[in-house]
Amino acid sequence: MKRLFPYLAVAGALSLAFLGGFPCDPQAEAATGKRLFIVFLDETGGKDEATQPWDEYVRYASNLALRMGQGDGIAVLGIDDKAGHPSDSRIDLEVLDPNPIAAIGQKRKIANRIHELKIRNPGVKATDILGNIHTASRLAADLKGFQTQLVFFSDMVPYPGVPTADDVRKSKISFAADSVAHMFFVNATSFQPRLGPKVTINDAQDALKSIWETVLKAAGVRIETFVPKNGVPATFELLFPKPI
Repeated sequence: MKRLFPYLAVAGALSLAFLGGFPCDPQAEAATGKRLFIVFLDETGGKDEATQPWDEYVRYASNLALRMGQGDGIAVLGIDDKAGHPSDSRIDLEVLDPNPIAAIGQKRKIANRIHELKIRNPGVKATDILGNIHTASRLAADLKGFQTQLVFFSDMVPYPGVPTADDVRKSKISFAADSVAHMFFVNATSFQPRLGPKVTINDAQDALKSIWETVLKAAGVRIETFVPKNGVPATFELLFPKPI
């Protein structure tokens, strides 16, 4: 990302990681039950590494896989223009063995598979994020007893249309009440021109956050993390610390 947002430096990113005053304690989450991580990798940036750094997406997603606990689940979806299609799935749902030794081997294999993923159709223009969320809701519904965490590696800019709470209700998208979302690499650069010539990049960032808060709230999901590139390293380490 070439443009950094001054009001969202690392310290600001850490505070945004706890939107609405709901602190996230990864150990507490692990203690209350198993987690299902549904990871979204945005494939619509094509060659524009400034706003859609694919290599960083897969690196962080791989690290997330390595940091899961035994019994946790993970699935990886690709964001493109064909959401709701079987091709959404880049890595099918897998639940780690409750045995910690066996789980280590599983995590390594999953992480390697994620790291090897490539963008399938560079230059795709449409970005159907809501369609992918719909797919994720079906995955979560099929796996009972897990706390769902939606983890996005994306600029979070929908195109061409902007989703609404009405779209969520019409599509019957819903998650369990304890579901949360983490959005990494948010970048409103391509969204700003759609809001008018007088809108600043900071205002565009706020507008983008408001859209997703409204949409995900309608689906029963609370946004816990919403950070641009410069805030990703510190926030990721805080939320998903390396196993001791």
